[in-house]
Amino acid sequence: MPELAKRTGFIVAAVLLTASQITLAGAVAQPATNLTCKGCVGKKDIGKGAVRSKHVRKGAVKPKSLHETAKPAGGDSFETSNDPLLSGGDDIVATVTVSAPGAGAIHATGSAYIDFNGDSADVFCEVTTADVLGSNYVLQKGLQFESLSTTRAFPVTAGGDVTINFVCRRSAGGFVEVHNPSLTALFVPGAY
Repeated sequence: MPELAKRTGFIVAAVLLTASQITLAGAVAQPATNLTCKGCVGKKDIGKGAVRSKHVRKGAVKPKSLHETAKPAGGDSFETSNDPLLSGGDDIVATVTVSAPGAGAIHATGSAYIDFNGDSADVFCEVTTADVLGSNYVLQKGLQFESLSTTRAFPVTAGGDVTINFVCRRSAGGFVEVHNPSLTALFVPGAY
């Protein structure tokens, strides 16, 4: 008889289990309307202004993590008291390389003091990404001493190293020196 009671118990359990599954099959999911939650994430936790600087550990956010328009500015400069003598060809008198973190622009300024040494000559100088003069040069004429300065902006479409040169050339003839050439390049993370 105990054997029969065990079987009957299993049968009753199986019937009840099947009946409950059939009943649950017709159930519909719906949101809870009277839920009280402790430790849940709400609108104030993820809304605008929810994360402030006090919540971010110092040094945790690196430039590479920022949107391109939020990348920090940076730059490079070159200055020397050497006085290069212009050869008559295109001479690079200063060069800098800027590591741009993303798209933006590089603003570069080259300047020098030109010593014509009494010769009547023309000097052409340009801030450029090339090794030779292009069409955006500055012309300086003189017999003795003249200052020269030129500024240009270069678009940067993606991050990477950008080399900027300050290139000068003298006209045929003449003994021309470039005193204290200087080149400063500054990356800015966007055009406004």
